[in-house]
Amino acid sequence: MGVLEMLIEGVGNASLSNGIVRVEVLARNAKGQDVSHTDLLIPLNRVDSVAEGLRMLADKLREKISEGQADSNLHSVQ
Repeated sequence: MGVLEMLIEGVGNASLSNGIVRVEVLARNAKGQDVSHTDLLIPLNRVDSVAEGLRMLADKLREKISEGQADSNLHSVQ
């Protein structure tokens, strides 16, 4: 599978259909407005673990920043 990168600057609406949660991803346009960019597709049975994983990564990043390691390579945060 190829590598897909996207800039996520916000989260919009979400919906559930056929066991898949679709989360609208927002990005800021040249006018400074948040606009719909794409959707994240997450199986319903994995939503909690995905959210918890993001929360844990955010906590670790905040810890590195407070330790003065703000420029650390993100690959080391697991």
